[in-house]
Amino acid sequence: DYAQNWGCMEDIPGDPALRGTEEEKVLWESPLTVENAAHNRLFFSQSKDNMILEGGKDVVSDASRFKKAGGGCIVECSSDGIRTKGHPGKLKDISSQTGLHVVMGTGWYLARTHPEDMERRSVKDLEDKLIADLTGTGEDCDGICAGFIGELGCTTDLQPNERKVLHAAARVSRDLGVCISLHPGYSRESPFEALRELKDNGADISRVVMGHVDRGLLTMDDYRRMADLGCVLEFDQFGWGCSYQHAINYGIKYPDDFERCHQIKELADAGYQDQVRVRYKTKAPVSFFLKTTFFFLLVSFLRNSPFH
Repeated sequence: DYAQNWGCMEDIPGDPALRGTEEEKVLWESPLTVENAAHNRLFFSQSKDNMILEGGKDVVSDASRFKKAGGGCIVECSSDGIRTKGHPGKLKDISSQTGLHVVMGTGWYLARTHPEDMERRSVKDLEDKLIADLTGTGEDCDGICAGFIGELGCTTDLQPNERKVLHAAARVSRDLGVCISLHPGYSRESPFEALRELKDNGADISRVVMGHVDRGLLTMDDYRRMADLGCVLEFDQFGWGCSYQHAINYGIKYPDDFERCHQIKELADAGYQDQVRVRYKTKAPVSFFLKTTFFFLLVSFLRNSPFH
């Protein structure tokens, strides 16, 4: 999907202006090396090698380290459009090999990754698919039940099919009591628009987790406004640092982890500690950051807060 916009050499549909220079096309095909690692941290999706996370042994190794450190459960948020066939079975294997509980989601990511027949599917069709996955009877489920709905993708300009997905998710969440995880678009109003769509279709907003709130778009007033609606605010961009890709395309200055920790503490001090979640998001090899420095930083900020 990212290849359509970031230097893919193949002749595929997309805006030619975003297809990149010849140098960028060469970089897209080049393996990750020490020489290009710094560039790929700033432009994470300009390397095909950096957009693939398929090493089963690596996943088990990293998950085992998490278990050894005291972790007990992993919530895996990949939804249809950004995961491969046989995904439930792969998660089951990871759980079996590590002893961790692994919770799988269900739903659809951004409209540009939707299946070709999405336009023809009704909201009821989408509801039925979600229920089948949540009960382990869906296609490719292998008897494995999803535990929540998400991560549901919302484009900045919310697309009709994304709106349809939100309506279906709201109704299933209302009927079954499962929570919803959201990927908002790149505007200050995008998360609020998604919440309105869910609420208008019967969702309990306290069962909604708004991801990626720490991308630099939202102010503390926005955080409070969102928390007052009842949803959970998820800080999940730790370790990203500066992203030229987002600065160029969306005018976003990504906060550093120091700023993120300060924002979390400010929310906790304001009484919103029960509505804040911290998640680690592994998106690409060069963004893999899980180190003790971050945890020491967060703990030092929260030592005297309501979290302690």
